[in-house]
Amino acid sequence: LGKAILLGVERTHSPNVVRATRYNGENLERDVLNSVVVHLITLSALILTLTAATLCWESDAPWADAPSPQIEKLVDMSGAALSMFSNVGPAFGKMGALENYGFLSAPTKLLYSGAMLIGRLEIWIVLAILTPGFWRRS
Repeated sequence: LGKAILLGVERTHSPNVVRATRYNGENLERDVLNSVVVHLITLSALILTLTAATLCWESDAPWADAPSPQIEKLVDMSGAALSMFSNVGPAFGKMGALENYGFLSAPTKLLYSGAMLIGRLEIWIVLAILTPGFWRRS
């Protein structure tokens, strides 16, 4: 992603420059770079959407005793969203390795279950199944 961003910045001020982007000693095609960028943007958008949804309907009570409850809730919810989609293990804080998800509301648990399914199967397969074009007969 970093190399793709640097290449984009360079193309902004020097549009005629042709430069090969190398990874592990091999040239990367532009399609590969675009696929990486699109995948990471999609993953980021899903994480932000899940974080915003859970922030809206989860109670502030579990974080009431924290020094800065809103910030800790945001960190915990975004960590949980990252954990659900990317299969990275436990989240942070109230949903970390020494805690559990038992205090969350039923809609959040249902949403997290769907996010885990999307993350474990493959984001693109699940998103393709959810599009109307997938279900149309040819």
